[in-house]
Amino acid sequence: MLHGREEELQALSGLLSDTRRGRGRALVLRGEAGIGKTTLLRRAVAEAGSDVRVVGCSGVQAELPLAFGGLHQLLSPLLDLLPELPEEQATALRSALGLSTASTADLPVRVAALSLLRRAAQEIPLLVVVDDLQWLDRASAGVVLFAARRLDGLPIGLLAAQRESEGAVEIRELPRIALLGLADEAASALLDEQGWGSPGPARRAIVAAVGGNPLALEEVVRLGDPSEVAEQIVLTGTAPVGRRLRTIFAERTRDLPEPVRTLLLVAAAEDSGRTDIVLGAAGRLGAAAGALNAAERAGHLDLQGLRLRFRHPLVRAAVYADASAQRRARVHRALADELASSPEPARGERAVWHRALAATGPDDRLAEMLEAGAAEVKRRGGLAAAAAVLHRAAQMSTAPRTTPPGWNCSGCRA
Repeated sequence: MLHGREEELQALSGLLSDTRRGRGRALVLRGEAGIGKTTLLRRAVAEAGSDVRVVGCSGVQAELPLAFGGLHQLLSPLLDLLPELPEEQATALRSALGLSTASTADLPVRVAALSLLRRAAQEIPLLVVVDDLQWLDRASAGVVLFAARRLDGLPIGLLAAQRESEGAVEIRELPRIALLGLADEAASALLDEQGWGSPGPARRAIVAAVGGNPLALEEVVRLGDPSEVAEQIVLTGTAPVGRRLRTIFAERTRDLPEPVRTLLLVAAAEDSGRTDIVLGAAGRLGAAAGALNAAERAGHLDLQGLRLRFRHPLVRAAVYADASAQRRARVHRALADELASSPEPARGERAVWHRALAATGPDDRLAEMLEAGAAEVKRRGGLAAAAAVLHRAAQMSTAPRTTPPGWNCSGCRA
């Protein structure tokens, strides 16, 4: 079931209804990876039923240099109608699709492709579906956009999906829907459907940590039980992400200079978003203050005076998850040193926290300091955070595990 997408589903149904009535138009679904674009395309194909013919193609990043590769995929089911086109149009399409050696140009191919779609739609309304438009080769994308602007009065609907911030396909003049992360209620319904966890602070923290991204939520279900995932969010401020999304979002930062990547990892590991702490810890690792400006220019961070934040929580999660354990430990040690240099008591507690995250083995003294810090966190009302600190303390201690007096941890991670 598609949760929280009622408006989008209504828009798809409207496009199909207009297509059946001969009032063709185009619609582009735009959003980040994992937000549900392909799922919505599949729903539209299923809803088309037997009274609408569907043809489609998907952009493939590796095939970007292949001219008309996407067009070949799109029009292959319709090639039996090619002899019914005017000879010059049929010749142009045969040339573009590699079926002849005759020369041609973009405009004749675009006109011919639209003519072929119109011919196919004479028999039954036609739905053209294009996934990953951002990776469609330029020549094929040109044909798709040419057709998309000329569907008025035709029984042809065109539905495309494009990942935001990627590719060079310009869709500014086409109607589009921006897909955002799921709201709390819809995200919670998705997790209920997966039989994962129960409503409460931990679930809300998980939804916020992935920006309501449906694929990220489904990956989280496979990565651990709710208490483990919630504990990672409490301890590090980031959610665990699966390999697929981690690769997609981490790729945005892998080509940045090393000082900028270091600063981003520090920012990902520092849960308060304090600019001075991030800059101080990054400086201890050799990343100068200019790295912050570069990270902001690259579109990954928003700087708002004393605070900074990642523009998308999944970039933060991917940056943290993509780093090696050794690199994360170095960052947590630098953050601990920076926090410990401050006279503020609260920073001292967080310094202990970061030292614990950097630790690779048992440390009874550190475990005792964590336990004392957990009591203070509990006093301030942070039960879930306090439970996570206690659990980390128990992991680091060589003493038998016991529940401190006055604690009832059975509900701490609710």
